[in-house]
Amino acid sequence: TCGDKLADLILARKLFAYGEFNDYWDNPNCIGWVRKGTHDRKNGCAVVMSNTGSGKIKMYVGPEHKGWVWTDLLGWEQGEVTIDEEGNGVFNCPGCSIAVWVNKDVEGREHFPVNFDSNIY
Repeated sequence: TCGDKLADLILARKLFAYGEFNDYWDNPNCIGWVRKGTHDRKNGCAVVMSNTGSGKIKMYVGPEHKGWVWTDLLGWEQGEVTIDEEGNGVFNCPGCSIAVWVNKDVEGREHFPVNFDSNIY
């Protein structure tokens, strides 16, 4: 059930998962990937997922995002990540969970959290 966040993950993919894809397999228990965006969908996203304790990964989102402040769209990871001059950010994830990081001012963010009734009865 993804902690009742499946609808949020699907919408996040639809709105922000565009452009070049890079994955990070630095730790067997904590992985990450980045979608940098495209010329017409510039925002992109960074995702960190852990199957044990909390995790942290430095990932390259590109210098076009420098100075942008990103937050976890799912709301599980508190805090902000400011993209540095080289286009890197250090993205966190709670233990046994996932965090989807996007620009805190991105268009479409007002649709989160998704109000989805998963009760089939």
